[in-house]
Amino acid sequence: MKIPTMWITGLIFAVSGVVHAQHVFRTYAGEAYANVDLPAHVKATDGELTLWADFEKRSQEGTPLYLVNKTRGTVSFPSQDGDIYIKLESFDKNGGWGRAQTHEYSDCGNSYGHRILQPGMHYRLIGYQPAEGRKADIRYAMHSGLNLVSNTGSGLVSDKDIELARFDSMSLRSVPRTIRDAFDPQWKRSELKPGHRAGCLLLLKAYGPVPALKREAQRQLDAWRLVPPVDSEEKQAAAAFEELLSATWEKEISSERLVQFCLDQIEGTKPALRVTPAMCWGTLRDLASLSFGVSARNPHSNKTETPSEDWRRVVRLAASGISEGPKEEAIGMSGVLSHNLLVDSFLPSSALEPLLRGDPYFAAKVAANALSRRGDAERLSELAMNLPPKNQPVVLAALASGGVSYEHTGLDGWGGLRRPQPGTKEETFWTHVMGTQPLEASDALRYLSPHDLGADGYGPIVMDGLRKFWNEEAARSQNRKDDFALPPPAYSMRLSLDFLAKSKRKEDAPLFRSLLAYKGYELQEGFRDDGSGGGAKPYKMQSFGVRQAALEALKAIGEQVPSDVVLERDVSNPEKVIQKTNGDL
Repeated sequence: MKIPTMWITGLIFAVSGVVHAQHVFRTYAGEAYANVDLPAHVKATDGELTLWADFEKRSQEGTPLYLVNKTRGTVSFPSQDGDIYIKLESFDKNGGWGRAQTHEYSDCGNSYGHRILQPGMHYRLIGYQPAEGRKADIRYAMHSGLNLVSNTGSGLVSDKDIELARFDSMSLRSVPRTIRDAFDPQWKRSELKPGHRAGCLLLLKAYGPVPALKREAQRQLDAWRLVPPVDSEEKQAAAAFEELLSATWEKEISSERLVQFCLDQIEGTKPALRVTPAMCWGTLRDLASLSFGVSARNPHSNKTETPSEDWRRVVRLAASGISEGPKEEAIGMSGVLSHNLLVDSFLPSSALEPLLRGDPYFAAKVAANALSRRGDAERLSELAMNLPPKNQPVVLAALASGGVSYEHTGLDGWGGLRRPQPGTKEETFWTHVMGTQPLEASDALRYLSPHDLGADGYGPIVMDGLRKFWNEEAARSQNRKDDFALPPPAYSMRLSLDFLAKSKRKEDAPLFRSLLAYKGYELQEGFRDDGSGGGAKPYKMQSFGVRQAALEALKAIGEQVPSDVVLERDVSNPEKVIQKTNGDL
């Protein structure tokens, strides 16, 4: 079998990165100390978060660092196995600061978390210093989205470290994912076609030289030179790579230049349209996230900058095209419009209201959240009563959240859920949706909060609507003679009952007990190896997820449960049906 050269080069690059990761220096944030014990010579400004390097006391272990919280707020730092991403920087020959310390991210999600620093406390850290190197002006900076740098001093830097930092995974942190996916060996999507990669290389050229990605593109071109492509699309891609990599590139990266390039491509102002609109919208979505997402904000600053005029053009193009454009483009447009700052800076409510009738996952969701955020719940509820039914749960979720997602604000900036005032049009709308679409409504609502809100945290309209539905559903099941397959998506029934169980009311115990005999099941079909030899064989399983949810709900309120509730039925062989109860599982 012939193995593509790009796979080989990517594998070599990825493996070399893993090996190097074993020797990466990390700045761990351990125990926090009270500021009353801060050494007298450490300089930290009142009302600010300060990173101070004690260059005079540098040792073989490194440079002592002090991260001091003299604000009135708690500070949360993203961390990787305790490392809060403080890296050595040096002043380079081009007159700018650059990272002089390498980093490798973990591929295990359990490595990532946050370190919390309370007001009046500080961390004592050790900053990296190479064992050998040349003298240079140095400082330490946080590379996790928070713009925090230390004082400047004199120290050692290693040219080898500087070169490694140009090619490590941290060097790609601010690169739009659409571009990165095409070239980064660790994340490269193998299903991308050569023409798509050529488009991504054009986007990369507009963005500027990212050494690690440009090197991977050169390796791909070298592979094509070694084994000339036969396929016509691959030939065209190879020619594009040859042209782009031999051209003159800008010396610095620029998000603004890439935004302008994408706009020119989308609007067709350039003679040769070489990048598809879907790729451009994906790139703009990535840039919006990098520029205006949670990780881009300084939580210790109240300053808000108005986005540029180019972003005004992007937002208006997205709003005008999201309802009619192809799905691939709408996904990118929706990603741009999911950033509140962009929508609230450039789109009046009159431009948003027509979008409520658009696709519920894209246009309608964006419009509903923005209009809810602007506070006129009565107007939004009145409009929503006349929307297609599939769009109404989207508006309900927007009203419940106030149009603000904790995923975009961060937990510290999230205001929680809200409920309608009695006797309002909004209350009428909530009651209507819960009465006509209880399953769809619970689908839309259940993930709005990152916390278990406890008893009736979503309010009586929501929970009473679900109770009414499930009492009727229990009676319907009891009146049926045989078990029955639930219509897709069958899991929505189980998740809806899980959602109702959040209220943890003892009064719901009779309802949950009646559902232990619920006859509806989720049908699961596929192939599996049963260990008898002969390879994978077809199987058919009836899974009683509602019963499982009812059992868990009863346990959550301290109720005893029977051990003979049938939860699975293997009907692969009609002559040998196998049942499993909660006592068996």
